[in-house]
Amino acid sequence: MKHTSLKLSYGYRDLEPFLDERTIFLHYEMHYRTYVNNTNQLLQEIDKNLKKYDLFNLIQNLNMISNQDLKILLRNNAGGVINHEIFFKGLKIGTNLSQKMQYVIESKFENIKKFKEKFEKKAISCFGSGWTWLVLKNEDLSVMNTPNQENPFMYNDSSTSYYPIFGIDLWEHSYYLKYQNRKKEYIQSFWNVLNWEEAENRLLIGKSKL
Repeated sequence: MKHTSLKLSYGYRDLEPFLDERTIFLHYEMHYRTYVNNTNQLLQEIDKNLKKYDLFNLIQNLNMISNQDLKILLRNNAGGVINHEIFFKGLKIGTNLSQKMQYVIESKFENIKKFKEKFEKKAISCFGSGWTWLVLKNEDLSVMNTPNQENPFMYNDSSTSYYPIFGIDLWEHSYYLKYQNRKKEYIQSFWNVLNWEEAENRLLIGKSKL
């Protein structure tokens, strides 16, 4: 069982001026690839009966790992892999919010402006390192934070299902070179690089799994 690194569909400078070339390079080549390498080493230690799972399914079944140290390491590193892959695939300049996606969001949040305000407020409230997500929670859209490299998939249980639609990385390495301590500005600029097409695709996949 080995996880293959995601290949970016854009160049490091293609998200300028909102996300700078240097940040994307370091974020992908140094941070993300380190999570992948660490995860592949850890996967060699899991029980044979768990090797049938791909990484997305494994992080939803971490409680099946009896070794507590290994469980924590996988939560941090495999979570980091999945989080970054959703994040990187969710970035693209020039996509538009479709009428269908707009309808779904407005059915929950009244209008797009109020949705963005709620998402930004939630992101600003994230203390330290973590993520803010738009998720499909059972059959309803919701905005949530997760600390460190935890992923909404990890919160799934017999009564509640979470499926991340898109997320913003709030670790300082994702924005500090360009925005320094202007975290709010980084969060607001996120809408300029959000890949709405990927978000809608993930929404459809999430609904199909209900």
